[in-house]
Amino acid sequence: MKNYILLFFLFLAGAGHGQNAAVAFPLVLSDAAGGGDTLWFGLDRSATDGIDQNLGEEELPPLPPSGVFDARFIGDDIDLPKLGLGSYRDFRNGDEKFSGVVLHEIRLQTRNNSKL
Repeated sequence: MKNYILLFFLFLAGAGHGQNAAVAFPLVLSDAAGGGDTLWFGLDRSATDGIDQNLGEEELPPLPPSGVFDARFIGDDIDLPKLGLGSYRDFRNGDEKFSGVVLHEIRLQTRNNSKL
């Protein structure tokens, strides 16, 4: 079983709208075996560094067994333990006028150890 950890930097200087958050972006991830998922991330004034149910964030159950595609935001290496076992959505505090860097961490498990 291969686990990939991806770190994304989000550079914003006024971005588009989407979902329920002030700024929301889809991130489509897939592997060569046909597994895939869409994660959502962005900014909202009501967001915290934890699970924000008002923005559709919810903690996921433990990782599925190997051979099953799974992608989720986690906080293990970026010091965000409030994300628990992960979430498909990760919004942070800010709005359309935010300018700066926001760090997100993703754990990715491919189907049958396939390539991305």
